[in-house]
Amino acid sequence: MCIRDSNNCGQLSDFDIPDSVTRIGYSAFSGTALKEAVIPAGVTEIDDWAFGECQNLEKAMLPDGLKSIGEAAFYECSSLTGVKLAKNVKTIESGAFAGCTSLAAFSASGVTTMGDYALQETVITTFEIPKKMTKFSPQILFGNTSLSELKVASGNTAFIAEDGVLYTKDKSTLVL
Repeated sequence: MCIRDSNNCGQLSDFDIPDSVTRIGYSAFSGTALKEAVIPAGVTEIDDWAFGECQNLEKAMLPDGLKSIGEAAFYECSSLTGVKLAKNVKTIESGAFAGCTSLAAFSASGVTTMGDYALQETVITTFEIPKKMTKFSPQILFGNTSLSELKVASGNTAFIAEDGVLYTKDKSTLVL
């Protein structure tokens, strides 16, 4: 493992996270050369910037017990291509996957809260607003020029999508 103040952190390309870990701390792997992150089953929280600027990170295997992903946790992981979150993930903070310019597939069916710029500058073509999400900011997808389909999960009580336009359920507000 590297020491944060040393110049060799960027060379860290492989690390086995022990099963005893329940939280990945602030900036723990930020700027390293990790190619794959296998997060142990006991981890419930990934803090801010935990994997930020890991430009070689291609794959993040997230556990079913994960509940929250911090601000900029995967910021500018430009090699990351897909993320599937378990239904237990409720919160994705601002910029969590911003700048993941290869991120084309994203699934977050259990999410209730998603911060602004969470998926900024990704290449996601389809996005489904989860069933329990009641607030949605257009800033979540800011800078995404690839989005061609916006859907609302069945049972969502806050939103409706028609002809590529997102409205509040009562159609009193055009959201996106």
